[in-house]
Amino acid sequence: MEVFSLTHKGLKRADNQDRFLVRPYDQGQWLLAVADGMGGEAAGDQAAQCAIDRLRDFRPGADPLAQLLALYKQASDDIHERVRKNNQLSGMGTTLTAAYINKETIYWTHVGDSRIYLLTDGELNRVTWDHTLPDTLLKEGDITPEEARNHPAQNMLLQCVGCGRFRASTGSLKRSKGDLLLLSSDGLHHEVPEAVIGELLRAQGRLEERLQALVQAALDSGGRDNITVVGAQF
Repeated sequence: MEVFSLTHKGLKRADNQDRFLVRPYDQGQWLLAVADGMGGEAAGDQAAQCAIDRLRDFRPGADPLAQLLALYKQASDDIHERVRKNNQLSGMGTTLTAAYINKETIYWTHVGDSRIYLLTDGELNRVTWDHTLPDTLLKEGDITPEEARNHPAQNMLLQCVGCGRFRASTGSLKRSKGDLLLLSSDGLHHEVPEAVIGELLRAQGRLEERLQALVQAALDSGGRDNITVVGAQF
């Protein structure tokens, strides 16, 4: 399995509040994650880092989804504790999207508007739905994907880790040889249409080159936010 990750602060932001995790385990197992912090410059950094640091405690076990959800809860508690100690951090939180991969299955957990995509047999499938109003409307068929991507409320999260009570989305996927798994922060998919994401992932070349092309496409489209991509080619 080939794994590559890349992050860029974009063209408009002074700093990068995205964080990611790429962690290998024995027997070809991996944990991949993306977190996009919010709540001010220092606060966003801290919230995303809290989430990623807590996921480092993951150890593959019999029920990976339950394990990941427990770590999400602990990450939220960590963020709340930081706010309790410093009320200037009030309002901080983070998206958190993770995928644990073993020999047969991809187990995923998700809060916020970072995303997971799976390219299989040349077709790009979106695995997660954003916890936002536009994606709720899109899922119900009330607006188009392009309208959702340009919706004025696209950055307003309905749920995030550290923002009070939340309910993570979860699921599992069978992995097949040749599949490509992508985790991304919204700095990619808010700038680049999914049709273009699929086209760039289907291109010939190494995984590193294709992920670099994704980030460049987001920059060419304005680069208004931090951009993070983590990919695994099976």
